[in-house]
Amino acid sequence: ERQGNFSVLGGTLRANDAGINLATLNGPAVADTTVQANVSIAANQAVGLVGRYQANGSFYFGAIVADNTGTNCTAYIFAYIAGLGYFQINTAAPSIAGTNGVLRFQLVGSSLRLYFGADTAHLTLIASTQDTTIAAAGVVGVRTTKNVVIDNFTAG
Repeated sequence: ERQGNFSVLGGTLRANDAGINLATLNGPAVADTTVQANVSIAANQAVGLVGRYQANGSFYFGAIVADNTGTNCTAYIFAYIAGLGYFQINTAAPSIAGTNGVLRFQLVGSSLRLYFGADTAHLTLIASTQDTTIAAAGVVGVRTTKNVVIDNFTAG
């Protein structure tokens, strides 16, 4: 855990801190990767998959944020630059139906692509952009708000 607090219950990861919860995996640093997880969010919650997390704390993350009813969400791709803060780097995405399903964040070169769907067979591209701000290899992880549930996390 880099920030906040997580617990594991029944094989799922749950965010516990009222603020931001951020965790990265202990593993090899990679520049080109796909990060994926089953996610479940409720009204006004957010979940993001992290890529290229740097030693200085800079990283990319692709996120979905639920609306105040918890039935729809909006997709975002952010760069967090240590010492400067968060920058939304994708154009505004339309609201999409659903807040439970598979979230996939793909980072290949300057291409950053975020997908969401009911399962891996039904993923839809929901946000994409080109950015070279964080080009170096880094580790992967998750960034969430409180009570978000994450399962079947994979990277590769």
